[in-house]
Amino acid sequence: MKLPLSSHVLLDRRSRQRSVLGPMVYAIAVCPLSEYDKLKAMDVKDSKTLSEEQRESLFKTINSNPQIIHWQVHVLHPAFISRNMLALYANNLNAISHSSALGLVKSLVNLGLNVKELYVDTVGPPVPYQEKFTKQFPDTETTVCAKADDLFPIVSAASICAKVCRDWICKNWKFEVPVTEDVEYGCGYPSDPKTSHWLESEAKRDPLFGFPNFVRFSWSTARNVIEKHCVGIEWPDEEEPEKVSSFHQQRLARIGRSGLTRFSASLSDSMKPALSSSNEPYIMLSKDIYSQHSSNVSHCRFSPSGSQVVSTDTSGIVKVWSCDKSTPTNATIMSKSQIMAVEWVPSKDDNLLLLGNDKSTIRLYDVANKRSVQEAETPSIFPAVISLCSSPTGSRLLSSQCSASHISSSITCWDMKTFQIERQLQLPASNQNEQLMNWNVSNVKMVSVFVMNVKFSFDESTVYTLCSNGTLAMWSLHKPGVKRFEFALTQKSINFQISNFYPRLFATDSQDRKFVVPSENGFQILKRTEDDFKSCQKIATSGKAASCLDWCVASSTAAVVNGASSNSLVVCQLLEK
Repeated sequence: MKLPLSSHVLLDRRSRQRSVLGPMVYAIAVCPLSEYDKLKAMDVKDSKTLSEEQRESLFKTINSNPQIIHWQVHVLHPAFISRNMLALYANNLNAISHSSALGLVKSLVNLGLNVKELYVDTVGPPVPYQEKFTKQFPDTETTVCAKADDLFPIVSAASICAKVCRDWICKNWKFEVPVTEDVEYGCGYPSDPKTSHWLESEAKRDPLFGFPNFVRFSWSTARNVIEKHCVGIEWPDEEEPEKVSSFHQQRLARIGRSGLTRFSASLSDSMKPALSSSNEPYIMLSKDIYSQHSSNVSHCRFSPSGSQVVSTDTSGIVKVWSCDKSTPTNATIMSKSQIMAVEWVPSKDDNLLLLGNDKSTIRLYDVANKRSVQEAETPSIFPAVISLCSSPTGSRLLSSQCSASHISSSITCWDMKTFQIERQLQLPASNQNEQLMNWNVSNVKMVSVFVMNVKFSFDESTVYTLCSNGTLAMWSLHKPGVKRFEFALTQKSINFQISNFYPRLFATDSQDRKFVVPSENGFQILKRTEDDFKSCQKIATSGKAASCLDWCVASSTAAVVNGASSNSLVVCQLLEK
């Protein structure tokens, strides 16, 4: 179906924002201007004023009139909400909501819709929220106000779609751990006696982890139950309560078991363009090229929010840029030494970078104020910092250093609050054919030939490595020396043409279920099973394999940025079918 050229577009947050249970669901509804009177005639109303039967009936009406209205939802898993709100550099609920809403509009704009009018039910103060939309979509007439679902039928339709989808998800929730089956969990509101009783039953049943991943651990209701019924957890840095509270760390530990998941529902069938009949999970929405470097690109990384990209080249130039074509380059950093590794530190404003060079230095850089904040020195015997990996919460950093001859290396674990070394281990040289990692919860031990890339899993329970022989492997943090599984990349897909640089050559989605790695003509997407990786799609971006890449899933569309041993990077926007 051809997409309408002029449309009303509507966002709504009818997603049980106050509920302590289940996901938050954001909906976007689209109506051609020529069909808006017909939408009014459907007599859609704010979902809060309707019974479940009325919502279901109107939802069927919406789906049976694809020529009038289309819709899409974005689902935020409760563990995703908790981890963002409990991170060292936390995002509040408003910021999470704004990011989701902006991402939904952007996904439709990328499909080719000419958005003339935009109506948004506000989250927080309406004026600054509207400014965010106006900045990103200057050609769209935007209205952000309270109770928009009462004032505009298109918003009411979106609220119905969000509420029906959330109810379905909650009714069909698949718990990853056993729960008390004979106790109803109610509507999820803290005032519901059934919800309170269910939370207490679960906490008593499992006093270590508290709740399954159906619960939003960041809510005060969950906090009170944990403090009352769960066992305490002691941490070595608990003597510094002014920096990180004990309970804050305990909640993070508990949601680590339940995992972090973020996923997006696809467009309604009538909204989708003609799709390929293949089993490939993604379609390409757009492909943009960034070509502001003057020499070969060596690294690229999305910021945690996905709003910025940092890239470096072999001349020591660092550029921070946005996918917004109106302001492509936000900052340029000059370095006299070679930049060997780059990483973002999770922060509220996406403004902190870590830069590792070949002179034994790791530098913390403030992008917004364009200045160095702090520096750390690695042992002089290992001057080249070849890999940096921040933990998902931003509390710790792993750095990999090697000698000038690249025949021996070490791994260092840093405390990001103090920027001091926690522990360090020298890695002996070997034959570069096999990598072994041996981890212990209290003391990191690693034996390796050469680990090119290292990455925490989202819950910090495992570590992924990419080795110089093309082996992508997963290692347990709790069972020393245990390799969960591995996947062998073809040698053609690993581009070693940038000598002495070891860029990141794999990235994961927010739940570590899909991986992006190089392929012969670009990159490929791997799907992780219980004990293996399976290639499910290859995407060609150039005639060469990706020489560096990263994957952003901070919005309802997935973006992949990759270079191919040139001075350009390609940003691909992907939509899951």
